[in-house]
Amino acid sequence: MKKLLLSCIFVLLLTNAYSQNEKYLNVIITINDEIVVGNIMHMQIAPLVGVQLKNNIDVKYYPGKLILPTIEYQSIPDSGKVLLMFDYYQNSMYNKDVINYKIDLQKSWLASTYLIIKVFDLSSGKYKGIFDPISKDQNYTFAIVSPSYHFELIARRKLKR
Repeated sequence: MKKLLLSCIFVLLLTNAYSQNEKYLNVIITINDEIVVGNIMHMQIAPLVGVQLKNNIDVKYYPGKLILPTIEYQSIPDSGKVLLMFDYYQNSMYNKDVINYKIDLQKSWLASTYLIIKVFDLSSGKYKGIFDPISKDQNYTFAIVSPSYHFELIARRKLKR
């Protein structure tokens, strides 16, 4: 009986220890107003120290969940900035385009109850010509929505009359 009880306690402690190895964040990513399902690869978070990137942290993304190692998450300063980087595979009728996105975030935003990252691809579609891109190299812009924060890196172009 003692062995059974000790075995059960050991299994519970092992399960608890294993479950704390990953940090689950409630994140939804939309691109051009559609929730991204399965088209994101090579997702990483890179903590920013000044203007320098620290080691990239591999993360997993499922719609509604961003998963990263707890130790790596805790190593990011609470007031720190992070760069969320991922490749988006966009299928078109004739080819498969890969777009590399880099989104500036605050660690405090990731700790929100939920975080919605809205990306607007400006290369084609309904947002082409409406917003200004982040830079000449990055033909997209984004907005962040959470219960505590609302951030938009969106500049509307002046329409010619």
